Amino acid sequence: METLLGYFNKDIKEAQKNYKKFVEKVLGKDMSSPLDEVFGGAFLGSEKFIGWVKEEWIGFKNADIRNIPVLKKLRGAPSLEQVERAVRSVINKNDPLYKKLCLYVSQHHGGYRLKDIGFHNDMRGSAVSQSNRRLKEKIKHDKKLKRRLKDIIEMLNVET
Repeated sequence: METLLGYFNKDIKEAQKNYKKFVEKVLGKDMSSPLDEVFGGAFLGSEKFIGWVKEEWIGFKNADIRNIPVLKKLRGAPSLEQVERAVRSVINKNDPLYKKLCLYVSQHHGGYRLKDIGFHNDMRGSAVSQSNRRLKEKIKHDKKLKRRLKDIIEMLNVET
């Protein structure tokens, strides 16, 4: 309690009076909670501060963010539309691999859930999973496809 009152005055009696005035001034008023401004469930601060935290303290290069929602949010995943644009820049939209690459990159490098990817592409999550499993096998054996995937990932500036 002394720490709190210390913000209102060094003299304890004066601090108590000032604190009482402060409380009465805001009593009954609609106030927003500073917790409404919390970013990623963990950080409170300006965009500049959040940027600094990302840059200086969060080791994205070494972090497996797939199962850490706060880190995922901090990193800022590309939108599904950004994924599609990046894929389209390395492969023709009419190519059968276009949609498969969009699905794969959205899950494995965008951090999206199968359900969300499926909804965006008018598919079931299980179909997305199956497609991604097959493409993953193909990527292992196809150097050209592996290179295309690398180019897409670089464009999106996401982790491999």
